[in-house]
Amino acid sequence: MDKYLKLVEETESIVVVENLCKTPLEVAKNPELPLNYAYFTITKGKKHIFTVTKKDGSTWNFDWGGSSCTMISPSVHHLKERVLAFLEESGVFLELTTPIQEMSVSEMGGEGRLVLRGGKDEAQCLYAPSESEAMHKGELIAGKPLDWKPWENGHYHGWEAKV
Repeated sequence: MDKYLKLVEETESIVVVENLCKTPLEVAKNPELPLNYAYFTITKGKKHIFTVTKKDGSTWNFDWGGSSCTMISPSVHHLKERVLAFLEESGVFLELTTPIQEMSVSEMGGEGRLVLRGGKDEAQCLYAPSESEAMHKGELIAGKPLDWKPWENGHYHGWEAKV
């Protein structure tokens, strides 16, 4: 778990993360988390707006998903990836605005692909080194062992479970 980020709030539509870097040395070790960045707010659903709130109350943002995205610098890309990895570790999935109802696992490109499905035809894909590791990841997310059942659809096959 990232000790420099803290999940402050999660609702059906947004997630708020606090920047816990407080000293110049911490920023030197985590350059994507400068001292003047206080909070990161990300919208949930198909389109995401990532808003940075500075300590003085001013903001700036960028977006991705849906049919558009904002060009971002490499340093902003590192910030985005760091916050998204923290959210995944925290069990927050931006594509889902409803609780996870089922999961499926299949092999894709030599990796295990885990698909989390909520209501409203929502889905979010995660990846692991293998199908078995994707199934394990799904059980960690669910917080319990799952009853995985095989499925097949033409050329595709894998495993699925209700949560």
